[in-house]
Amino acid sequence: MKNYYEATYILNIDGKEEGIEEMTSVLKAAIEKLDGSVKSTRKMDHRKFERVAGKQSAGYYLAVGFELDSSHLIKLEASFEHDARIYRQFYLKPKKAPQEAAA
Repeated sequence: MKNYYEATYILNIDGKEEGIEEMTSVLKAAIEKLDGSVKSTRKMDHRKFERVAGKQSAGYYLAVGFELDSSHLIKLEASFEHDARIYRQFYLKPKKAPQEAAA
């Protein structure tokens, strides 16, 4: 059974705004490869971190809403674990998908 998830990715693309489109395509392809479907993407701002915990002090934020089988979520996360272009990745399963909340 597919569940709706909302992901936030912090991208490490060194101030290259054109890299956001490329990463959006990479993320969409990875989700679709696992038989998921992307419902929304939202490019957010380049933000400085409140607390710096490493060498990187800022990053581009990208939000992605998608449906995916829950057993494939770990595979999706693992596929980007060693990708230097993604500094951090966060996944959230909201109580209701957007279309359910609107009904």
